[in-house]
Amino acid sequence: MDFDADAALIIRDPALFTQKVISHFPAQHPEWEPLHGPVTYYNPYRDYTKMTVPEMGKHFGYAYQREVRIAFRSKTPLRGPLAPVFLKIGPITDFAELLPA
Repeated sequence: MDFDADAALIIRDPALFTQKVISHFPAQHPEWEPLHGPVTYYNPYRDYTKMTVPEMGKHFGYAYQREVRIAFRSKTPLRGPLAPVFLKIGPITDFAELLPA
Protein backbone atom coordinates (compact mmCIF):
# COMPACT_ATOMS: atom_id res chain seq x y z
CA MET A 1 0.00 0.00 0.00
CA ASP A 2 2.92 2.36 0.62
CA PHE A 3 3.80 2.27 -3.06
CA ASP A 4 0.34 2.11 -4.65
CA ALA A 5 1.49 -1.06 -6.41
CA ASP A 6 -0.42 -3.94 -7.98
CA ALA A 7 2.39 -6.50 -7.66
CA ALA A 8 5.35 -7.42 -5.47
CA LEU A 9 8.84 -8.59 -6.35
CA ILE A 10 10.01 -11.16 -3.81
CA ILE A 11 13.80 -11.50 -3.73
CA ARG A 12 14.33 -15.19 -2.89
CA ASP A 13 18.14 -15.05 -3.05
CA PRO A 14 19.20 -11.62 -1.71
CA ALA A 15 22.92 -12.47 -1.81
CA LEU A 16 22.79 -13.34 -5.53
CA PHE A 17 20.66 -10.29 -6.34
CA THR A 18 23.05 -8.01 -4.44
CA GLN A 19 26.08 -9.57 -6.13
CA LYS A 20 24.57 -9.11 -9.58
CA VAL A 21 23.60 -5.46 -9.02
CA ILE A 22 26.89 -4.53 -7.35
CA SER A 23 28.98 -6.24 -10.03
CA HIS A 24 27.07 -4.85 -13.03
CA PHE A 25 26.65 -1.21 -11.98
CA PRO A 26 30.38 -0.37 -11.54
CA ALA A 27 31.11 -2.03 -14.87
CA GLN A 28 29.10 0.78 -16.48
CA HIS A 29 29.92 3.46 -13.88
CA PRO A 30 33.36 2.88 -12.31
CA GLU A 31 33.31 6.34 -10.70
CA TRP A 32 30.66 5.17 -8.21
CA GLU A 33 31.14 3.05 -5.08
CA PRO A 34 28.51 0.59 -3.83
CA LEU A 35 26.81 0.70 -0.45
CA HIS A 36 24.52 -2.04 0.79
CA GLY A 37 22.96 -3.25 4.00
CA PRO A 38 20.07 -2.57 6.34
CA VAL A 39 18.62 0.93 6.45
CA THR A 40 19.21 2.99 9.60
CA TYR A 41 15.91 4.45 10.78
CA TYR A 42 16.17 7.71 12.69
CA ASN A 43 14.06 10.40 14.28
CA PRO A 44 15.05 13.59 12.40
CA TYR A 45 14.32 15.69 15.49
CA ARG A 46 16.43 13.63 17.91
CA ASP A 47 18.68 11.11 16.19
CA TYR A 48 20.24 13.14 13.41
CA THR A 49 23.72 11.97 14.50
CA LYS A 50 22.73 8.36 13.60
CA MET A 51 22.55 9.25 9.93
CA THR A 52 26.25 9.11 9.12
CA VAL A 53 25.57 7.54 5.71
CA PRO A 54 22.65 9.50 4.20
CA GLU A 55 22.13 6.99 1.39
CA MET A 56 21.34 4.34 4.00
CA GLY A 57 19.10 6.42 6.29
CA LYS A 58 15.33 6.75 6.42
CA HIS A 59 12.70 8.42 8.61
CA PHE A 60 11.80 6.20 11.59
CA GLY A 61 8.13 6.28 10.57
CA TYR A 62 9.03 3.64 7.98
CA ALA A 63 10.89 1.29 10.33
CA TYR A 64 8.16 -1.34 9.95
CA GLN A 65 9.42 -1.89 6.38
CA ARG A 66 12.75 -3.36 7.58
CA GLU A 67 14.37 -2.21 4.35
CA VAL A 68 17.68 -3.43 2.98
CA ARG A 69 19.14 -1.10 0.41
CA ILE A 70 21.67 -1.08 -2.40
CA ALA A 71 22.92 2.41 -3.21
CA PHE A 72 25.84 3.95 -5.03
CA ARG A 73 27.85 7.05 -4.10
CA SER A 74 29.81 9.08 -6.61
CA LYS A 75 33.55 9.25 -5.94
CA THR A 76 33.62 12.68 -7.58
CA PRO A 77 31.35 15.72 -7.26
CA LEU A 78 28.24 15.48 -9.41
CA ARG A 79 27.87 17.80 -12.36
CA GLY A 80 24.31 18.10 -13.53
CA PRO A 81 21.22 16.02 -12.88
CA LEU A 82 21.25 12.26 -12.54
CA ALA A 83 19.67 10.11 -15.22
CA PRO A 84 17.97 6.72 -14.73
CA VAL A 85 20.24 3.70 -15.04
CA PHE A 86 18.99 0.39 -16.40
CA LEU A 87 21.01 -2.73 -15.60
CA LYS A 88 20.91 -6.10 -17.31
CA ILE A 89 21.63 -8.57 -14.52
CA GLY A 90 20.33 -11.77 -16.06
CA PRO A 91 17.07 -13.66 -15.66
CA ILE A 92 15.02 -12.51 -12.69
CA THR A 93 13.95 -16.11 -12.09
CA ASP A 94 17.51 -16.82 -10.86
CA PHE A 95 16.87 -14.85 -7.66
CA ALA A 96 13.31 -13.49 -7.50
CA GLU A 97 9.63 -14.09 -8.07
CA LEU A 98 6.99 -11.63 -9.28
CA LEU A 99 3.67 -11.84 -7.41
CA PRO A 100 0.78 -10.05 -9.11
CA ALA A 101 -2.05 -8.64 -7.00
